[in-house]
Amino acid sequence: MSRASVHQTDYLISSCSGLAWHTDDATLRQKFEEFGSVVEATVVKDRDTGRSRGFGFVRYEELNDSIKAKRAFEEPTE
Repeated sequence: MSRASVHQTDYLISSCSGLAWHTDDATLRQKFEEFGSVVEATVVKDRDTGRSRGFGFVRYEELNDSIKAKRAFEEPTE
């Protein structure tokens, strides 16, 4: 999975963009579970092809977990 940009709204990380085309729901969930308990992880797919559109949504049980994930993806990597 490529480095994603994320935006937080309550317990939802929306606009989880920049996903690799091969990312599926399970892969997205697995990556974001590093930060806490995920309620839902969904990769948005093209209606016609079924292929990922490169973004998705992740929802956490706890707000603090959502904040941790958001911060982790905002940190610059070296």
